[in-house]
Order: sequence, then structure tokens, then C-alpha cells
Amino acid sequence: MELTKVESSSHVTDVGYLATERVLLVRYRDGALYAWDDFGSVEWRSLMAPGQSIGAWLAEFGKTRKGIRIAKGGKASLASEQTDRGPATSGEAAGPLNVIDEEASRCCRKRLEIVFAGPVQGLQYWQCSACGTEFKPQAVGSVTYWRIRPAFAIARPRR
Repeated sequence: MELTKVESSSHVTDVGYLATERVLLVRYRDGALYAWDDFGSVEWRSLMAPGQSIGAWLAEFGKTRKGIRIAKGGKASLASEQTDRGPATSGEAAGPLNVIDEEASRCCRKRLEIVFAGPVQGLQYWQCSACGTEFKPQAVGSVTYWRIRPAFAIARPRR
């Protein structure tokens, strides 16, 4: 998915809308990426109306509907839309948008991008072959957010 550049806003840099999935994506100047699901086409037209302040519209909208933060500070990788055969081309139906956890290391990002080149639907989790970090997918509309699966151990003192 390509986000549309917003030139006139002091807070928002890019917006995107997946009409079939009813998902709005907004990237703010600080790099944070937010998603709102169940976002209708009437709302999209209102947001993008000529002369509309996108930041003011989103601030008002955010009073009643909270978005889901997908990335903070621009650290997350926003992978391109995928089809079952790889990256979508014009006229081709795209699959879910894959977003990688902002805390992921460089090696994990690189390997996940390779994984996204093929079909990823139905994966319960994914483990980086280089560092062993596990990721669990979480669907938000048509966006799949690959979160790091926390690892922990319980240590008990010997008696």
C-alpha cells in the first residue's frame, strides 16, 4: 500500500485508505503510524475534502474513536502489499499489509521482508533464523502487525 503524502498538515505526513478493508492509516511527523478500522468511505471523503485540515479532523475524530498505534517514531518497517505470488502489481488484488514491530532488529527485518515475498497467511508465529527472536502476527483489519513474542524464564533458587 502506498500512503498519500500530505503537504498542508503540520502534524500528519501521509495517509492511506484501504476501502475494501475499511482501514485508515496515518503517519504523523514524529514517525508514528496509526490505524483505524471500520473507517467508512464517507469519513474518508470528509477527511480528504479540499480545504480540510487533516490534523484538526483527526483530532476531533480521535475524541470518539481511538486508533491503534502500529509504529512509534518511524522505527517500524512498512512492507509493501503482497499477493500470493509476491508484490502486487497494478490491477492485481493485494493481500494483507505487513508491518514489523518497531523493536525488531535489522536481521529480523531483513528476513521478514523475504518471508513477505511469499504467502504468509496462516502462520501462527515466525522465528528469526539468525537471532532466534519470535514474532506473532496480530491482524488489524487488512494490516498484519508482526509483534515480537516476549521470551521469559522463571528462575527458582536451589534449596
